[in-house]
Amino acid sequence: GVGEEYDDISDFDSDEEVDSDDDNVHISGAVNPTDIMAEAKRKRMSKAEKLEKILEGRQKWESKERAGGSTNTEKKRKKNFAMSKFSFSARQKVGEKETAKKGKKREQLANGRDAKKRRRKF
Repeated sequence: GVGEEYDDISDFDSDEEVDSDDDNVHISGAVNPTDIMAEAKRKRMSKAEKLEKILEGRQKWESKERAGGSTNTEKKRKKNFAMSKFSFSARQKVGEKETAKKGKKREQLANGRDAKKRRRKF
């Protein structure tokens, strides 16, 4: 009849009784879930270990250089460029002569570099 060529492949025998138990269901080609499941990566932390980890994380943030928020120079540096593009100070710089700019830079180099400021190319 129909499907006779697949009889030798299948595990199911027509003369066996079908069990109603879900525990013993066998599907050919199926994989046992316990074979696939990953092992737990790490065990649960005890209360002391959790506390230790929390305190360790807090110490990371305790060392601040200065009390208070960001300085005006930091704010100026982090400000969106599009906002300050046409500002008064930016327009003043456009009018500056090239020789005046070079003179300012040379003067700054002679005075030495402030350690707190970021390094910029001249």
